[in-house]
Amino acid sequence: MQEKIQKILSDRHASFSVLLSNGLMDIWGSAMLNIKSEGYTIKCNEPRVADSQKFSDTIHIEIPYGHSTEFLIQSSRSALILRAQDNWSVLCA
Repeated sequence: MQEKIQKILSDRHASFSVLLSNGLMDIWGSAMLNIKSEGYTIKCNEPRVADSQKFSDTIHIEIPYGHSTEFLIQSSRSALILRAQDNWSVLCA
């Protein structure tokens, strides 16, 4: 795992296959989380972008207590709940 993290940091770009909560009960849709040095983009499998922002002091990332495979990305514009897929994969480019 340490080698993967080092590679991501040196490449300054990584893509993760995740699940995105639609905000209703326990319904999740497939999405791609793309992280670059300047910001991130979350794209759903349908042709729309769920969120795209530059990193700033207003963005907070939290892992909800008791949900170690989920994380929340909260900014002044949105709050998105993401979940690692069972086959959590990192696609470095």
